[in-house]
Amino acid sequence: MQATDEIYFVLSGRGLVSVGDESGEVGPGDAVWIPAGVPQKIRALGSVPLTFLCACGPAYLPERDQRMGEAAVIGAWP
Repeated sequence: MQATDEIYFVLSGRGLVSVGDESGEVGPGDAVWIPAGVPQKIRALGSVPLTFLCACGPAYLPERDQRMGEAAVIGAWP
């Protein structure tokens, strides 16, 4: 779980986002708010890569996430 609030803004592709107990599909132009400490998952749907921007507040510190920099596997759902 993340220590910051996050907002995902979808640029391209489609995806499935789960925030806590809620899930929904997202596409270009959609934004998702994820409160700090709430479990979340995001995965691509379809053949178009899912591309999104993530804004965090307060400032995100990479050392808080051991997976930082690892490539995501399309279709994988941890």
